[in-house]
Amino acid sequence: MKTTNPKNYIELLEVYRLGLTFGLIDKNEIIKWADKIIEHDELPDNIILDISLSGHQKISDIVAMIYNYIGEVNSILPIRVIMGILYLELKIGRIPIDKVIEILNWITYNTVLSENEKYLLYGLDDYHELAINDKYGDIDEIEKEVSDILDLYKNFRLDNFEEWTKINEVVEINIPFSPESIERDSRKILSFNSILNRIKNWKFW
Repeated sequence: MKTTNPKNYIELLEVYRLGLTFGLIDKNEIIKWADKIIEHDELPDNIILDISLSGHQKISDIVAMIYNYIGEVNSILPIRVIMGILYLELKIGRIPIDKVIEILNWITYNTVLSENEKYLLYGLDDYHELAINDKYGDIDEIEKEVSDILDLYKNFRLDNFEEWTKINEVVEINIPFSPESIERDSRKILSFNSILNRIKNWKFW
């Protein structure tokens, strides 16, 4: 009797949970995923049935249902997939840069993303705030920098789950890592903090 084990899809479920939380994924996406499994399974798991029947539920309820099933997922892979989704959403203009930066800021301080990747994200929210207030930098430059960072994850998609492991191996290889890059990023952060402190002391009339 064919029954899909949802435990084999923990990382995909975590992507759905995060995607729903951030507003990157419509709940119909996960319902379609569950429906597809039901079509092929003789005895679908209860969580699959619950997801399939969740169309009337609020997003927050679906997110809670997924979390109650999968618990804490201490894997870097779902975070990188979310960043791949962010890349596409930003590229096609479906999500504004300020929302992207808000999500990236949360990722920086609340996930298991590697330290080298966090170095790439540190300070983007402050740069963006200064740019939108016409105090330092340019919005277009910020958006390009964010897009360049997210380009690393662009091959991750919801519909290529079976390829995520291989894609992740490529991402691991391509993450900037060297003493020189870390030193350069540290200087960048220190320089930016110096600029930020000076701007905070400016008086505007």
